[in-house]
Amino acid sequence: MKTIPKLRAVIVVEDTNFIPTQSESKLVLVQPILSFNVPFIPTQLSFNLVTAVSHFDKNQNYRIDLKVINSKNGQELTFTSWEIQDIDDKRNSPASGLMITSIKNMIVEDEGDYIIEVYAEGEKIGEDFFGVYKS
Repeated sequence: MKTIPKLRAVIVVEDTNFIPTQSESKLVLVQPILSFNVPFIPTQLSFNLVTAVSHFDKNQNYRIDLKVINSKNGQELTFTSWEIQDIDDKRNSPASGLMITSIKNMIVEDEGDYIIEVYAEGEKIGEDFFGVYKS
Protein backbone atom coordinates (compact mmCIF):
# COMPACT_ATOMS: atom_id res chain seq x y z
CA MET A 1 0.00 0.00 0.00
CA LYS A 2 1.44 3.35 -0.98
CA THR A 3 1.78 6.33 1.35
CA ILE A 4 -0.66 9.24 1.06
CA PRO A 5 1.44 12.38 0.35
CA LYS A 6 1.42 15.45 2.61
CA LEU A 7 0.40 18.96 1.66
CA ARG A 8 3.25 21.33 2.49
CA ALA A 9 1.95 24.66 1.14
CA VAL A 10 -0.48 26.37 -1.19
CA ILE A 11 0.61 29.81 -2.31
CA VAL A 12 -1.57 32.18 -4.33
CA VAL A 13 0.56 34.39 -6.60
CA GLU A 14 0.04 36.82 -9.42
CA ASP A 15 2.38 34.87 -11.70
CA THR A 16 5.32 32.45 -11.80
CA ASN A 17 8.49 32.52 -13.86
CA PHE A 18 11.42 30.19 -14.35
CA ILE A 19 14.96 31.57 -14.47
CA PRO A 20 17.48 29.24 -16.11
CA THR A 21 20.79 28.69 -14.33
CA GLN A 22 23.76 26.51 -15.21
CA SER A 23 22.58 23.60 -13.05
CA GLU A 24 18.77 23.88 -13.01
CA SER A 25 15.91 26.34 -13.47
CA LYS A 26 14.81 28.39 -10.46
CA LEU A 27 11.13 29.09 -9.79
CA VAL A 28 10.26 32.73 -9.08
CA LEU A 29 6.96 33.56 -7.38
CA VAL A 30 5.65 36.96 -8.47
CA GLN A 31 3.56 38.97 -5.99
CA PRO A 32 2.14 36.54 -3.41
CA ILE A 33 -1.53 37.31 -2.66
CA LEU A 34 -3.42 36.81 0.60
CA SER A 35 -6.54 38.56 -0.61
CA PHE A 36 -7.84 40.31 -3.70
CA ASN A 37 -9.24 43.82 -3.31
CA VAL A 38 -11.46 44.42 -6.32
CA PRO A 39 -13.50 47.46 -7.44
CA PHE A 40 -16.70 45.47 -8.02
CA ILE A 41 -18.30 42.09 -7.41
CA PRO A 42 -19.03 39.94 -9.35
CA THR A 43 -15.61 40.02 -10.98
CA GLN A 44 -13.10 37.80 -12.78
CA LEU A 45 -9.72 36.86 -11.30
CA SER A 46 -6.57 35.50 -12.93
CA PHE A 47 -3.77 34.11 -10.75
CA ASN A 48 -1.52 31.10 -10.18
CA LEU A 49 -1.59 28.53 -7.41
CA VAL A 50 1.70 26.94 -6.39
CA THR A 51 1.05 23.70 -4.52
CA ALA A 52 3.87 21.88 -2.69
CA VAL A 53 3.31 18.21 -1.87
CA SER A 54 5.81 15.80 -0.30
CA HIS A 55 6.22 12.22 0.86
CA PHE A 56 5.53 10.54 -2.45
CA ASP A 57 6.64 6.92 -2.51
CA LYS A 58 9.37 6.41 -5.07
CA ASN A 59 8.45 4.54 -8.26
CA GLN A 60 4.71 5.00 -7.65
CA ASN A 61 2.00 6.87 -9.55
CA TYR A 62 -0.23 9.42 -7.84
CA ARG A 63 -3.21 11.57 -8.68
CA ILE A 64 -3.33 15.02 -7.04
CA ASP A 65 -6.53 17.10 -7.32
CA LEU A 66 -7.11 20.74 -6.46
CA LYS A 67 -10.46 22.51 -6.08
CA VAL A 68 -11.34 26.17 -5.46
CA ILE A 69 -14.65 26.48 -3.63
CA ASN A 70 -16.80 29.49 -2.73
CA SER A 71 -17.15 29.21 1.08
CA LYS A 72 -20.53 31.00 1.07
CA ASN A 73 -22.41 28.62 -1.20
CA GLY A 74 -20.12 25.58 -1.61
CA GLN A 75 -19.87 26.06 -5.38
CA GLU A 76 -16.77 24.51 -6.97
CA LEU A 77 -15.24 27.21 -9.19
CA THR A 78 -12.32 25.30 -10.65
CA PHE A 79 -10.87 21.80 -10.61
CA THR A 80 -7.35 20.75 -11.63
CA SER A 81 -5.78 17.31 -11.60
CA TRP A 82 -2.15 16.19 -11.91
CA GLU A 83 -0.80 12.73 -12.57
CA ILE A 84 2.52 12.11 -10.80
CA GLN A 85 4.31 9.18 -12.42
CA ASP A 86 7.25 7.03 -11.39
CA ILE A 87 9.18 9.42 -9.15
CA ASP A 88 12.80 8.34 -9.24
CA ASP A 89 14.47 10.54 -6.63
CA LYS A 90 17.99 9.51 -5.58
CA ARG A 91 18.03 11.68 -2.44
CA ASN A 92 17.39 10.27 1.03
CA SER A 93 14.74 12.89 1.79
CA PRO A 94 11.07 12.24 0.95
CA ALA A 95 10.19 12.75 -2.72
CA SER A 96 8.31 16.00 -3.30
CA GLY A 97 7.08 18.27 -6.03
CA LEU A 98 5.66 21.67 -6.90
CA MET A 99 2.56 21.90 -9.05
CA ILE A 100 1.64 25.19 -10.72
CA THR A 101 -1.95 25.90 -11.71
CA SER A 102 -2.72 28.89 -13.87
CA ILE A 103 -6.28 30.11 -13.34
CA LYS A 104 -7.58 32.60 -15.89
CA ASN A 105 -10.76 34.65 -15.65
CA MET A 106 -12.34 32.72 -12.77
CA ILE A 107 -15.74 34.26 -12.09
CA VAL A 108 -16.16 35.37 -8.48
CA GLU A 109 -19.74 36.20 -7.49
CA ASP A 110 -19.39 36.78 -3.73
CA GLU A 111 -17.18 38.72 -1.36
CA GLY A 112 -15.48 36.50 1.23
CA ASP A 113 -13.24 33.46 1.53
CA TYR A 114 -12.45 30.99 -1.25
CA ILE A 115 -11.23 27.59 -0.07
CA ILE A 116 -8.46 25.71 -1.89
CA GLU A 117 -8.79 21.97 -1.21
CA VAL A 118 -6.03 19.51 -2.15
CA TYR A 119 -6.58 15.75 -2.53
CA ALA A 120 -4.17 12.85 -3.06
CA GLU A 121 -5.60 9.59 -4.34
CA GLY A 122 -9.09 10.92 -3.52
CA GLU A 123 -8.22 11.67 0.13
CA LYS A 124 -8.20 15.29 1.31
CA ILE A 125 -4.68 16.18 2.45
CA GLY A 126 -5.29 19.82 3.35
CA GLU A 127 -6.71 23.19 2.48
CA ASP A 128 -5.92 26.88 2.44
CA PHE A 129 -7.89 29.96 1.45
CA PHE A 130 -7.74 33.44 -0.04
CA GLY A 131 -10.11 36.34 0.39
CA VAL A 132 -11.93 38.51 -2.13
CA TYR A 133 -13.10 41.91 -0.90
CA LYS A 134 -14.72 44.90 -2.54
CA SER A 135 -12.48 47.96 -2.15
